[in-house]
Amino acid sequence: LSTPWILGGPTPSVDILSMEKRDRYLYYANIYKIFIRPILPKCKVYHHAPISATGGITSSTWFAMEFTSPDKSKGWATIVHLGDSESDTYLFKPRGLDENKKYTVMFDNTGRTEVIDGASLMQDGFSICLPAVPRSELLLFEETKQGGLIDKIVNAAWRHLAIPVFNPPDGDYTKTQSVNITSPLTGTVIRYTTDGSEPTESSPTY
Repeated sequence: LSTPWILGGPTPSVDILSMEKRDRYLYYANIYKIFIRPILPKCKVYHHAPISATGGITSSTWFAMEFTSPDKSKGWATIVHLGDSESDTYLFKPRGLDENKKYTVMFDNTGRTEVIDGASLMQDGFSICLPAVPRSELLLFEETKQGGLIDKIVNAAWRHLAIPVFNPPDGDYTKTQSVNITSPLTGTVIRYTTDGSEPTESSPTY
């Protein structure tokens, strides 16, 4: 999945994780600490699974859960594409927000944010495209204000997403290796050096 599940059980020390996995772990730990945990004990939960005519929750290739604070000022949602379906797109309409408020919405997979009024969010919703299976999207929404928590998270997100991924990873090798460098951000320009110095705008393009 593209975004993590919060599971119980023993947690490995971040010291034994690779740099990429450690940064990702710390990034989501920060989201949980500053955004999710403070409202978790009293949040309202909305299940967006299809409902049958008899009132029961039916099985679906999509899973969506929404969590909002009692004052409707912030919340989050997890949308998961679980299996093959006719469409790679899910129309998500939040149900626990305030139609009279404006919200900053963060899409975790890209770090993109949009300011959308509550009425549009709840009545029209927005489409989440997840072509791969399984794949998920984490959404954060917060009443728009200067210096909000989402601004802090987005800054951390872009620092996290800017880190290139090397394959094979860094290490000591006895033979010459062919190195592949990628970025989670579409359209990113990757520049490199071969002498151990920091790349600049004039460094060669990968």
